Amino acid sequence: MKIVEIIEELLPIVYPFKVVSVEKDESNQEVHIHLTIEKSYAAPAGHKVHQYYNRTWEHVNLFQYRCFLHCRVPIYKDEQTGKTKALEISFSRSNSRFTILFEHKVMELMKLYHCPTKVAKQLKLYPQRISDIYHFYTQSSYENHQVNACERIGIDETSTRKGHNYISAFVDLDTSQIIDIQDGRGSDVIEKFFHEHPYPPIVKDISVDMSPAFSSGIESFFPWAKVTFDKWHVFRLLGKHLDKIYRKFKSPYVTILHEHLREFYQSKSINDAKAHLTFIADFAEQQFGKNSFSKSIRRHFDGIVEQIRSKINNGILEGINSKIQTIKRVAKGFRIIDNFKKMILFVFGVIQPDFKTT
Repeated sequence: MKIVEIIEELLPIVYPFKVVSVEKDESNQEVHIHLTIEKSYAAPAGHKVHQYYNRTWEHVNLFQYRCFLHCRVPIYKDEQTGKTKALEISFSRSNSRFTILFEHKVMELMKLYHCPTKVAKQLKLYPQRISDIYHFYTQSSYENHQVNACERIGIDETSTRKGHNYISAFVDLDTSQIIDIQDGRGSDVIEKFFHEHPYPPIVKDISVDMSPAFSSGIESFFPWAKVTFDKWHVFRLLGKHLDKIYRKFKSPYVTILHEHLREFYQSKSINDAKAHLTFIADFAEQQFGKNSFSKSIRRHFDGIVEQIRSKINNGILEGINSKIQTIKRVAKGFRIIDNFKKMILFVFGVIQPDFKTT
């Protein structure tokens, strides 16, 4: 079998295209495959060939060589209306310089590297071309994305760039999947999520940090839901308060409070947990008077205790947030918030590329 016939079988081309020659450019490490239109192919009814134009498409690599397809494509003219149209290209979308398979590869690399610049460097293209492909295949899915109904929700926030605008991610804790992303980190993001959730009454548990804004939003729009203040945020916040107390009093009782806080999360029942947490707050006040540690416990008492019942482990959220931070770091931040949100949903598989040809 001749090399031309082999290449023709391997390429994603169909009638009326056929391969006529294959050239290797060793100096540039490129392969150029020249196509033609079968002589048996006739112009559409009522049309005639108006002119030809030369087109080139980049295809996936052929071994170590960059691969390009070339063809002299006819343009047909309607004999009645005078309107013209080019021959439809089955292996590439309209006005693209790449084959569909090449663009599929671009999308796979975007999910891997999260950054047009890195993908462009690997493929030896301009970053803008990679961005154009990525946005073309994701924009429709992003705009049409809908929130899935879920019962247990985790909420976490992150900045789009260091010290800049924030977004809040909503996660289905039963499937470990992001279901929504809202701009900001205030009570308004809870309101937006409430309106986008297909059936809000189904929500039973919400896990958040001890942000007053989140608490206010949940109280207003999900008053029936049980709120769990996740263990990691509780330890971090209360730990900061204890550090301040230690710097002021240099007391060994601070270590005892740390130990009691760890023991609290081993409580066997809600009643035991309430009694233990009350003891911790009372003990802190007996030793140090009114203090930020005991005040914070009393202010967030129900949400801290709720973890004993819900058993919600925010390791899911922390893992997701870690990957989101990687996406942000690789791209060196996002100036346009929608681009950041779309990249997160794309990388996590929430939105899928819409591989269309037009």
